[in-house]
Amino acid sequence: MACLALEGLALVASGDVDEGMRRLDEATTAAVAGDVAFLRIVETICCHLIDACQRVRDLERAEEWCHRVEDLSQRHDDVEMFATCRTHYADLLVWRGDWREAETMLIAACRDLGGVPRKVTDGIVRLAELRRRQGDAQQAEALLGQAEGHPAALLVRGARALDVGDAAGASEAAERFLRRVGDADRFERIAGLELLVRARLELDERKEAASAVAELERLAAGVGTAPLRAAALRARGRLEGSAELLEDAAVLYAECGASYEAAHTRLEFGRALRAQGRTDEAVAAEEAARHSLRALGSPPPEPEPERHLLTGREQEVLRLLARGGSNGAIAAELVLSVRTVERHVENIYDKIGVSGRTARAAATAWAFAHGLG
Repeated sequence: MACLALEGLALVASGDVDEGMRRLDEATTAAVAGDVAFLRIVETICCHLIDACQRVRDLERAEEWCHRVEDLSQRHDDVEMFATCRTHYADLLVWRGDWREAETMLIAACRDLGGVPRKVTDGIVRLAELRRRQGDAQQAEALLGQAEGHPAALLVRGARALDVGDAAGASEAAERFLRRVGDADRFERIAGLELLVRARLELDERKEAASAVAELERLAAGVGTAPLRAAALRARGRLEGSAELLEDAAVLYAECGASYEAAHTRLEFGRALRAQGRTDEAVAAEEAARHSLRALGSPPPEPEPERHLLTGREQEVLRLLARGGSNGAIAAELVLSVRTVERHVENIYDKIGVSGRTARAAATAWAFAHGLG
């Protein structure tokens, strides 16, 4: 039964979700029916199913099985039995916005798994991500320092890089994570792809971003769970600057109970509305999102509607332009062609509303006024 469950997890990871879930169902049914005598094997089998559910973001089913394992551990008075699954359950609590309970559960799991370093590190990485969402950058960094070498730590570091405007650092972290995961474990790639899309678009590397979006969409289409569909919609909405797709993604995230993802997607929806000149609607969407984040205990980003008009790459070009760089010098600095820089400059002028002979001077003044000088 243990081997059947492991085989099922491997099949899910490689993309054969239906057959993999069938084998996992068979193994877990036998485990909880009493056909498996050893509690540690029962726990292992159930954790494989929970892991598979989380990979394809079937969160309701993952939560159901976490509760089943918890009931078993209480029935047999075996605290350690639930310790491994507790880290999985904490992920679900973070997703649902129950951050206080998630924190308690992660701390307890790390304590109870003290003799298994790899499993303790799983909990530490999850706690680091929770601290990042709570705005405690110092504690997040301290925890990441204890989790060096863990693949998921790269995702948290990448998200931290985006938090402070370091799109290049985020892109590098996402690429390293995807190299570590490889191509065989398809659903493990999802979080890395989401991070890569954000970073590439900030760097105005649209072709590379489009490739990651397409892979996300293929994965979502193959499974169809609501959280995965929301992730694919959000990625496509980012790529196309589509307010409609971003709104749909925000609604779907909210229906899944993912308050944090829904709020941040609604902020992006607001920025897309601003780009369409729908300022009043944008303000309403952004205020609702900030209210949701404050309710979660996550500090909302400061409103910067004008600066958000520019992509990350356009901000880099404008910063160098404001320092007196010629198009050729900017191209050399950013390792771009002069024609690409010229296109960026044209886009910048159009977005901030300057033109004519004074455009460069006006753009320089705009850059200094918005902290880009």
